[in-house]
Amino acid sequence: MNKENSAYRTNFAFSAFFRLHCNFCAIVCYWSIFCALGRKQSHRPTPLSFFCDRKRQFTFPKRIYLRSTGILQFITQENYAQYESNQIVNVKNTQNTDFLIISFFLKKMLNNILVSHRLVSHFEKECIKLRKVFVLFLDYDGTLTPIVARPDLAILHPSTFEILQKLSTVCKKLAIVSGRAKHDVKELVKIPQLYYAGSHGFDIEEPSVPVSSHTVQQKKFQMGTEYIPVLEQVFERLQKELGMINGCILENNKFSLSVHYRLVSEETYVKYIFEKTDSIVKEVNAQFSDAKIKLTQGKMVIEVRINLDWHKGKAVEYLLKEWELNEPSKVFAMYVGDDKTDEDAFRYLRDSQCGMGVLVAKEDDPRVVNPEQTSASYRLNDTTETQLLLQQVYECLVQKQD
Repeated sequence: MNKENSAYRTNFAFSAFFRLHCNFCAIVCYWSIFCALGRKQSHRPTPLSFFCDRKRQFTFPKRIYLRSTGILQFITQENYAQYESNQIVNVKNTQNTDFLIISFFLKKMLNNILVSHRLVSHFEKECIKLRKVFVLFLDYDGTLTPIVARPDLAILHPSTFEILQKLSTVCKKLAIVSGRAKHDVKELVKIPQLYYAGSHGFDIEEPSVPVSSHTVQQKKFQMGTEYIPVLEQVFERLQKELGMINGCILENNKFSLSVHYRLVSEETYVKYIFEKTDSIVKEVNAQFSDAKIKLTQGKMVIEVRINLDWHKGKAVEYLLKEWELNEPSKVFAMYVGDDKTDEDAFRYLRDSQCGMGVLVAKEDDPRVVNPEQTSASYRLNDTTETQLLLQQVYECLVQKQD
């Protein structure tokens, strides 16, 4: 077979593959490609010269994508770099480079399709067939927006904002539960119909409800307000000791403090930040008979939190009770989050049987490598898949109303 016909066949096969929208058809197509790539007498796969240049570098345009019932997987230069870094073989020297590349992407997308299908099927069973009330809890950083270098750069993408707006019209209750200050996450999301729980659930605010033509009522809940002066004292000392370190970002979230060190380039300074923060917290706690504050760690951030038995799981429990939806027979709650602090919410929903947790994490995350470290029932790979899940949930809720 000459190269022209080979390239044409490859072009045609991929064009047909991209247009598939059914899970079953997509799976059949994947299998067909695998078979076709392995049928040649020389046992070498059909060259992907249509997609690769002479140096074997992937040249997919940034907007080429594969879709199957809402599962969207972008194929970009970044994904190809991830492929190379994950392979044991030397990609540039192997004779089966093309086959390995296609195998990698098809396996990844097929896994995403199957996981999402199980997740959405679970949702449909609980909400549509069993007629339970569906409520949704979402973390912000790392779930609705990617983790970025600076907290102020975590801007909600317009398409994510749009699906959240649509969900707020069909979802019985929708809450954003974040480690950020409540006023900060409200300003970032900008949807007044939602419930907001800031500072890991210590500061909760419900949407405004009009009670007359001139007045509105808004219920708020705050836990540990008497500890705020202690946090302010710690924050002043952190500013004095760490404020001059290049890349160290300090945040006062009112009910918690955040020390971001993602941009700190020197390991010596990172070590100093940990030691100094720990020292300040111990010195402040020594002023009292019992510890008022405690240290926790997130993704490249140290957090100073109020030392009370309150967290995101308690906030979820509080909201479900407020809504009178804390019985498994009445409600199906879904919590989507990426951080370790979200595990408290995952655990509560699992143990109470009121819903399930969805972890947003890459394959190399310790909780994915060792599933015993998480209480989540399902996993999404990144914020793009979060958006696709929300779109599918919205479509299911609209179908339920019809």
